[in-house]
Amino acid sequence: MSDSASDLGHSLIDDHQSRHTASMQSSPRRQRLEMLWLCIGNNAKKERWATALRRIYQAEFFGQYLEERARFDNWKAQKAERAKRCRTTLEETVAEPPSHPLEEYVDLCFPGTILQEGDDMSEEVMFARNKAKKKFENLVQKNEPWVRLNQRFGKGVIVLTPNDLRDEQ
Repeated sequence: MSDSASDLGHSLIDDHQSRHTASMQSSPRRQRLEMLWLCIGNNAKKERWATALRRIYQAEFFGQYLEERARFDNWKAQKAERAKRCRTTLEETVAEPPSHPLEEYVDLCFPGTILQEGDDMSEEVMFARNKAKKKFENLVQKNEPWVRLNQRFGKGVIVLTPNDLRDEQ
């Protein structure tokens, strides 16, 4: 890898780390997300109420992600439209664009894949990070029906769903 490509890789890691450090501060939003993520794992039993609670937590957690992703995509589209009208690039319109919500959620759900300062940009490290992102996106897709049910009818309907109904259905 050339020096300029290596410098670009290290600057991307440094940028991600600074955003990650800023997002790791204990905001009420972050604490709520951590609580939801822990509850999803703690209620993985197959009992009736545990299953209903897990589905509710999944709907809340992944619903929050989908809302943040939609806001980010909307922000990006607005910036692109402004840049198009003003004939400037996206990089010129904002000094530091916000990071995609996927990065924060992957950091929260898969803390072992967080790129630390001094980590090398080996293929193994990048493969593990990309694998975690793909797994999270698969979890989002798997839980979208619960998110839609929660948004449309509320948590009570999730409690009423049969226990033998698989998450994929």
